[in-house]
Parts: sequence; C-alpha cells; structure tokens
Amino acid sequence: MKIHPDSIRATEQEQARARRAAEADAGFGDLLAREVGKAEEQGAAQSVAPPPGAGLSTMVLAAQAAAGTGENSDSGQSVMDSLDTLMNEWEEYAAQLQEPSASLNLRQANGVLENIEQGVAAIKDRYPGLGSEAPGLQEVVDEMEILAVTERIKFNRGDYLA
Repeated sequence: MKIHPDSIRATEQEQARARRAAEADAGFGDLLAREVGKAEEQGAAQSVAPPPGAGLSTMVLAAQAAAGTGENSDSGQSVMDSLDTLMNEWEEYAAQLQEPSASLNLRQANGVLENIEQGVAAIKDRYPGLGSEAPGLQEVVDEMEILAVTERIKFNRGDYLA
C-alpha cells in the first residue's frame, strides 16, 4: 500500500479537528466551572434579594432609626409621622384591592390612592429643603411619589378590574 500525501493531510486535518473539538469541550467545562464557582462565591457573599417594594420599607426603617438617634430635626420627625400615615394608607389600599367585591372596593381604593397622592404632595410642599436636611427621607418621599403615580396609571388603565 502506498501512502499518498493527500491521505496524510486528510488524516491530519481530521485529527486536528478532533483535538480542537476536545479542547473546546474541555474549555467550555472549565469556563462553566469557573462561572459556577464565581456565582457560588457571590451568592455566599450576598444576601437574598429583597422582594419588590421592600426597598421603601427598608428606607423608612433606616430613617426611623436615624430619627430615634436624634440625627433628624423636629421637621424630620414630622416627616416620619407623615410617612408612617402614608404607609398605613398603602396597606389599606392594598387590602381593598384584594377584596372579592371589586366595584365597591375599587371606589374606596381610589379615594385612598387620592389621599396618598395628596399626602405626598403635602410633604413635598411643606418641606421643600428636605433633600439637603435629610436626603434619606427625601428618597423615601420620592419613592412614595413614584409608587403613587405608578398606581394611578395602573388604576386608570383598568388593571384591577375583574
């Protein structure tokens, strides 16, 4: 049997292709192992992500802690009281949306949402320099305003109709 250079090249090319495929498989396995290791390290370093809307309650708790330590002025405490009232209204609003008799509860929920919007506007009007005095409280007020606007859009769009 004669060995032809064409058959040698074909064999060499096939062997090279097989080596590249094996290297790619091994490379992918290594890459996957590294990424899984990174994800596990990050997962151990980080806590579980908070549910949506939990950021607002976290900010309120931080602001309350600051108010308890005397870091906030009297205006900060009155803002905290107003925010506490608004949080109670948010809870009432959510409870009314979950009730089975939707038509009556939607009317009541609309009234509560209007109260929330007016409360946020009142805080912003009453304390225009809140951002410089207590930036944490200003963030909470801004978040409340964003939530109120978002809920108004959802409410007007009819998302809560049965």
